[in-house]
Amino acid sequence: MPLKRSPEYHVVRRRVAQPLPTDSWQEDGLHFFVFELQRRDDLKTAPAEPPLAVFAMHPEATRPISAVVVTPDDDRADVSDLRDPERTYSAPMWWPG
Repeated sequence: MPLKRSPEYHVVRRRVAQPLPTDSWQEDGLHFFVFELQRRDDLKTAPAEPPLAVFAMHPEATRPISAVVVTPDDDRADVSDLRDPERTYSAPMWWPG
C-alpha cells in the first residue's frame, strides 16, 4: 500500500493505534483513510476524543494528496498539515442534529 510507505504516514506511524484504518471510503475518485492516533503524553489535558490522521489518496499516486491530523477539543478541532507542520488551523466542530 503506497500510503504506508509515504513520508506523511511515517510522521504518525508510531502514534497509530491500530494498523488498519478505523474508516475508509471513496469519493470523487479519491480514497480516504482515517487512522486513530494515540494521545500525546505532552498534553496537559487529554481531549475527550482521540486525534485522527486523515489521508486522501488518488488511485494512481504514490503519495497522499492530502494528509492531516485532526485533534478535537470540545467544540473546535485543531488541524495540522503533515506535509507542512507550520500550516495549522482551528475549525469549529459540527455535529448533525
